[in-house]
Amino acid sequence: MIDEVLRGEAIESDLNKLIEKRANDTSRANAEDAAERLAARSRARRYRETVLLQKLEFHRLQLEAHSRTFSRLIDRHKGALRLCEEALGIDHEHDEGDSAA
Repeated sequence: MIDEVLRGEAIESDLNKLIEKRANDTSRANAEDAAERLAARSRARRYRETVLLQKLEFHRLQLEAHSRTFSRLIDRHKGALRLCEEALGIDHEHDEGDSAA
């Protein structure tokens, strides 16, 4: 009978160890999954920031390029306008003085 009790305690001890190991393995797996999800979110955030920085630089450069282009076009049309006005004898200084009075 003592042997049966000892055997039962040994079995119970083994079961407790198995349950504890399984709980630890589950906790470790859950922790690893949580760490992987966190790492994935971090990678996604860094990727998104990189893409946004690239877009920011692209649009900044486009704005600068378009601003230069439109400035040159405006200057070209102002010059052509003056030439046409001179050819037609239109005096803008005189017109502006009349509208101010």
